[in-house]
Amino acid sequence: MIGNKRVLAVVPARGGSKGIPGKNMKVIVGRSLLHRTIDQALAAKTVDEVVVTSDDQAILRHAQEVDGVRTIERPSELAADDTAMWPVVMHALEHSPPCDVVVLLQPTSPLRLATDIDAAIALLEEKNANSVMSVCEVSTSPYWMFTIDNGDKLKRILPKLQAATRQELPKCYEINGALYVVNSSWFRTSQLFVDDDTLAYVMPRERSVDVDTMEDLAIAERLLSGA
Repeated sequence: MIGNKRVLAVVPARGGSKGIPGKNMKVIVGRSLLHRTIDQALAAKTVDEVVVTSDDQAILRHAQEVDGVRTIERPSELAADDTAMWPVVMHALEHSPPCDVVVLLQPTSPLRLATDIDAAIALLEEKNANSVMSVCEVSTSPYWMFTIDNGDKLKRILPKLQAATRQELPKCYEINGALYVVNSSWFRTSQLFVDDDTLAYVMPRERSVDVDTMEDLAIAERLLSGA
């Protein structure tokens, strides 16, 4: 809870991962991706309840191995490859006690910290915002990126700047997928996580690994093990 506002953490973990089969239950440094995210949510001081939503019975049983988590079985139509995340969270809200703030925590961000969750929720409260999204600074500036037209000519994505070095360029950020925090009443109405007024919670790149491939998994394991 923050102030007098109740906070619900929703952890989505469908069973049909194609890039890494069984991804949510993959173990790195002694803990599965799913259990790591549950641990982070339970350790966050501002979170009142943690729910795992899945279409997969094995994943639900795996989640229940951690004390203090509640599970929600979601219908198969909310677990397809192209299913948007907002109806998944809406389904979780409909099967949970009333709350004021929702934080979406995907298991694919194993290096996120409980303090990141608390800080993002505090930012939402402090600024009286509707939504907060985690980002990290990009490794390559889009000011140095191009497309290629049909004549094989390079076309700048952004207008050329006079800046000569990376340090002189404006800082640019990308979504890292680690967390989304929303005011629940705003979310129910807008069905959005992000709009033009969304606030940024900036995380370092070393905690922003988003596990989508086996290479990502290896990078996350190396960082977690301190190798």
